[in-house]
Amino acid sequence: MISLSLIKKEEYKEAKSILEFENIEDCFEEGIVYILKDRDEMLGLGKISLEKDYGILKYIVVRDEYRGANLGDALLRVLIYKAESLGIDRVYFRDGDSYLLSNGFLYNGDNLKDTYRLVLNVHDFFNKSCSNCGGKNGF
Repeated sequence: MISLSLIKKEEYKEAKSILEFENIEDCFEEGIVYILKDRDEMLGLGKISLEKDYGILKYIVVRDEYRGANLGDALLRVLIYKAESLGIDRVYFRDGDSYLLSNGFLYNGDNLKDTYRLVLNVHDFFNKSCSNCGGKNGF
C-alpha cells in the first residue's frame, strides 16, 4: 500500500540515499518534506522550503524503477496541499521544467523572476480540471 507522510528523523538516512543518487543534498530540518512509501520501502520524496508568504519547490524525486506511475504527481499534490494549509499562495521553482509546466506551473513574470523561472498559483492548482483524477482537481 502506497502512503505519503511527513518525514521522520529515523527516515533521514534512507531519504539521503535517494537524494545522493540524484546529486541533491538536504538536511531535512526546515520546510515541508514528504516521503512516499510502499509498505516499508521509500519510493521518493519532495520538499518545499517556506519563506514569509511563498514557498520554493526544492525537489521531487522518485526512484528510477518507480517512475512513470504518477508518483511524482502524488508528491507534488501533497506538498502543495500542505503549503496551502500554512497560508502559502505561491510556490516557485528555480528552473524551467516540462513536468512542472504540465502540472500547473507557469513561467514567472513577477518580482522574483530573476531567481525563479516558474511559479504556481496554489489556488488555481486546486481549482483547475485534472485529467489524472477524474475531473475536479481534488486531493
